[in-house]
Amino acid sequence: MELLYFAIAICTFLLPLAFLSFYRWYNQRKNKRAPFTDKFLRSPGQSLMEQIQTVSDDVNVYASTSMTAPLFIMFAANILKTNIPYYVFILAVSEVILLGKLWRSLNKRNLLRLGYDGETAVGQELNLLMLDGYRVFHDLVTDKLKKFNIDHIIVGASGVYAVETKARSKSKIKKGNDAATVVYDGKAVNFPYYSDTDSLKQARLNAVYLEKWLTGAVGETVTVEALLTIPGWFVERKAPPRGVHVLNPKQIKTFLKSKKEKPLSDSMVQRIVHQLDQKCRNVDPVTIQVENYLKDSK
Repeated sequence: MELLYFAIAICTFLLPLAFLSFYRWYNQRKNKRAPFTDKFLRSPGQSLMEQIQTVSDDVNVYASTSMTAPLFIMFAANILKTNIPYYVFILAVSEVILLGKLWRSLNKRNLLRLGYDGETAVGQELNLLMLDGYRVFHDLVTDKLKKFNIDHIIVGASGVYAVETKARSKSKIKKGNDAATVVYDGKAVNFPYYSDTDSLKQARLNAVYLEKWLTGAVGETVTVEALLTIPGWFVERKAPPRGVHVLNPKQIKTFLKSKKEKPLSDSMVQRIVHQLDQKCRNVDPVTIQVENYLKDSK
């Protein structure tokens, strides 16, 4: 009787998998394809969203395994009826490992979600600049084994700007303007509880990389300015920028309007935009991704 119950449990577990396989076979038989022929431009936080999806898959695996593993282990112990302490020990060790991995994955996903929301907020603010004639690109991924990405790029007659976004949580305890203000002193970005110099370094490196790549791509020297933006925080600047402008996203439009010089001609702007469009237009529509997956899995 116990084997019958076990067989029923296995069949119940495999039924959804069989249904999904049938649905996939059914869709493959349709003589339809997606109407899209061009790839899409990258969206704000594209890389982070991809990481969130990967970590969410890990969360689902660890959570489901931690729930089902005890059932299989205790079922095996009940059938064999020997070495019960051994199975209990295996169960305890397995749960500790799985829950530890689940904890780390949940924390990582929370941080990624915060970063994604920050880049989305900044991206939507920057997209408004297109009404003033600027071109805006998001999430440019480098060629160096995708080691890093540039969150946002602004291109206009006044120049090219590499924008690094840093989303930081606020304290629930401390209130008032001081709790929501970061101070840039020329050397570091000072939050209420800590100082950050790494973000300034990253913003500079992004600008240097973009400057070198664009110069090589268009065949003429292109200067890129570095911007560090912190959404949701007031930014107080107590020193002139040292290679990096630190701004709240809503201050970027005013910053650009203050630029009196227009070093880039219309033709140069178009050449730069062309290179960035090719670089950032590399996202397959979801329907195309599904079609390619089904095609590769045959």
